[in-house]
Amino acid sequence: MGWFTQIALSLGTLLVFVNPIVVGAFLHLDPDAVRYLVTVDAVLLALLCLAIGFLSARRNVYRRAFLVTAGLAPFILIAAELSLSLWRLREVDKWRTEQIELVHEPHPTLGWRPIPNATGRHVSEGNFDVVYEMDALGRKAISPNIDRAPTLHVFGDSYIFGHGVSNDETALNVLAGGSERSEASTSSTTQ
Repeated sequence: MGWFTQIALSLGTLLVFVNPIVVGAFLHLDPDAVRYLVTVDAVLLALLCLAIGFLSARRNVYRRAFLVTAGLAPFILIAAELSLSLWRLREVDKWRTEQIELVHEPHPTLGWRPIPNATGRHVSEGNFDVVYEMDALGRKAISPNIDRAPTLHVFGDSYIFGHGVSNDETALNVLAGGSERSEASTSSTTQ
C-alpha cells in the first residue's frame, strides 16, 4: 500500500470522527466550536479529495496540490481560530447563558478590574444568580473585623474573588467571620 493510500484512509477516518455531528454527540459545542470543526473538516475533505484524485488519475498536479494544501493547512486553521476568537468576543453575549452586569470595567493596564463601590449581578443559568458588592478599592466587600483580628491580604484569581458566590459565602468572608465564631465558642466554654 502506497503512502497516498495510507493518507487517504487516515483522512477518511478523521472525517468520520472529527465533525460537529459526532463530536456534538459527546460534548456540548458552542457555536464557534462548531464553526471551527467545520473549517477542520473542509481542510480534511480538500486533502482527501486531492489524495483520491492522485490515487485514481496518478497525475502530479493532484500530488502538488495536495502538498500545497497540506502546507497551507496550519495557516488556514490558525486564521480560522483567530477569526473565530474575534467573533466570539463580539457575539458571545448573544448566545451564552451567563450574564454579568456592573461588576467589572475596562482598565488600561490590567485589561479589566472590579468597579469600586459597585453592586452588580452575575447570573449563570442553572448554576447561580448572585449579587456582588464591591468596596472602595474594588474588592468584594467583607465585613470588617478590625478590632478583633489581624488583617490578612490574599491575592488570587476567581476562586479568591468568589466567582458565582455572594459576598457572605466567599472563602475570605468565612475566614473573616471565623474569628467571631471561635471567640463565641471560647466564651461559651469558659462560662
